[in-house]
Amino acid sequence: MIIILLALFLLTPQVIIANSNPEISLQYHQDYLYQQNLYLISYNDYLTKKRTDDNFNTLATESEKNTSIKNLFTIRNRTLKSYLMAQRVDLDEFSSAFPIATTENQQQTKSLEDWLEQQAPIIDNLGNSQQIKEYAQIFKSKFSSIQKQAYSNLIRLEINRQQILVQKIENLKDSLNSKYPLLNLTVWQEEFSNKSHQIDSLFSQADNLVNQTNSSLSYSENYNQAVKYLDQSGGIIKQLFLDLKSLYMSFLNQ
Repeated sequence: MIIILLALFLLTPQVIIANSNPEISLQYHQDYLYQQNLYLISYNDYLTKKRTDDNFNTLATESEKNTSIKNLFTIRNRTLKSYLMAQRVDLDEFSSAFPIATTENQQQTKSLEDWLEQQAPIIDNLGNSQQIKEYAQIFKSKFSSIQKQAYSNLIRLEINRQQILVQKIENLKDSLNSKYPLLNLTVWQEEFSNKSHQIDSLFSQADNLVNQTNSSLSYSENYNQAVKYLDQSGGIIKQLFLDLKSLYMSFLNQ
């Protein structure tokens, strides 16, 4: 059932990463957690009303069940919207790494937020069980896009963060070269150039994987594989820094 799948998706731990603007970021994160809690309360209410209707099957119990699920739909959409808004704001933090790609993610995310906002009056006007079932199918197809975008945002944020680290390491190298002309970093620079290509390739593989529209794997499986690519790139970046640090310390100890 799509509602159960949604509940599991909303409870995944890797939802949001902190933004450099803590006040705005905290506001969106707290709103998401608040909406998530309301969603879980509404979900339990729906289960109670559904069990009652299954047992008694009267017009009154069916009406209460339908009212409950409409309320659940509304809160679910608010929760997803707050989830996406928090991600969109978080993407600002390292956007200078890849501004065009980041802006594209943010625009696509905003479009989904707008769609979720537009559903409120549609849900209010659902008049019977058949209309509710039809709307559930409409949402099910849209939820696939929402899930895909959420995973794409997570990967884009981590790619951007790692690229900023690469830039900082290169800036550190330039600073060391300027301050210590006798420090020989030629071999390290060659390794940095080679590893930079490898890092870029891993970034591309991760980004392409979570943005696939046709895949034999689920979005979560694609995301997990993309994370593995970024674990590799992160390890390379860390080693580049450690190698540079080692050369610097050896130079000082001469």
